[in-house]
Amino acid sequence: MPSRFSTAAMLGLGIGCALAVAWSQGAVAQDTYRLKIFESTGDTSFYPLAINALGHLAGYGPRADGLHTIKIKGDVVEDLGVVGPIVWYPTALNDLGQMVGYYTSVDYHNVASRWGRLGPRDLGRVGDTSYAHAINERGEVAGSTIFVRDDGSLTERMTTWYRGRATFSREGGYGVYGSGINNVGQVSGAHMVGSTGRPRAVMWDQGTMTFLGGDDSAAAAINDSGQVVGDESDSAKLWQNGEVINLGGQIPGWSWALDINKGGDIVGAGRFPRDSAVLWRQDTGYQLIDVNTLLRPGASEAGWWLTVAARINNRGDIIGRATNLVTCPQMNCSWGFALTRSPLPDEYPADADAERAANDHALKLLRTQVETRAR
Repeated sequence: MPSRFSTAAMLGLGIGCALAVAWSQGAVAQDTYRLKIFESTGDTSFYPLAINALGHLAGYGPRADGLHTIKIKGDVVEDLGVVGPIVWYPTALNDLGQMVGYYTSVDYHNVASRWGRLGPRDLGRVGDTSYAHAINERGEVAGSTIFVRDDGSLTERMTTWYRGRATFSREGGYGVYGSGINNVGQVSGAHMVGSTGRPRAVMWDQGTMTFLGGDDSAAAAINDSGQVVGDESDSAKLWQNGEVINLGGQIPGWSWALDINKGGDIVGAGRFPRDSAVLWRQDTGYQLIDVNTLLRPGASEAGWWLTVAARINNRGDIIGRATNLVTCPQMNCSWGFALTRSPLPDEYPADADAERAANDHALKLLRTQVETRAR
């Protein structure tokens, strides 16, 4: 079962080769995807960890003076430099460009933070260690905080941050964390249950926690419809409307569902028999698609093999991990990839219009909030 940090660990990512990709198996015929493989070493190396609906990426890249936090908007690379006492890891990026993550302090504790105009700002150091894993369009952040009790033992609570205020879940223990947050404020995550410490997938709605999965399950993401994805005993799952859909039943080996977009499309990874990036589309009834079967011959002949689809944004772009079967037949080398959808849906313009779209989106969101308060 993937841990809360497995997605970041799986993304050995960075800027280079671009290839065309054609979708099939139930996809809209005119949709095509452009595949970009990122360099994994050198001054242009980049490891993306987050993608928003405008196709902007956030991640980091190793440089001579340390790990740099990096954002990419289309062809524009913004190197934010060495951030934090040791390193700052971005974990999520919303459509307004707001970025959250955590940094490792000089005393080797991780601190949840949000990126502002002047760099990362602590979301709150009320506990010894904290993590920020997700941010919605309102700017609400979900993660966790680990406290040290008076007797020296540890307890972890799911935490949300909004407008400088931290709210902690009533439930505590070890491994109680939020992995995703939607625009309704619902939070997905996991809760280690009882003395066995076996995790169970959960969802919080207005402070009330509901168990979704059984032992050895965890929820990775949630969309605005309240659909939650994750895995149980290394088999990908979708929880919706009180029902469980066993996505992993289509794969003979292990499988993980790692992200879901607002349209209900799900990405993840599975073994059948080789580790492969996978996609389950809602419009096909969640029929399994091996993303590698969608690559045009040029990509396959060059040896590229997509092993993990880790994130999918609302316009259908995907980021993940790849290897090369020609130069690295043992599959122990890692590159990052991005699949960019073309043509884009009308509501998601090309990168040249991304800043204008983000500003329009911000104004629309602000009007909605004002109207809601006025009622």
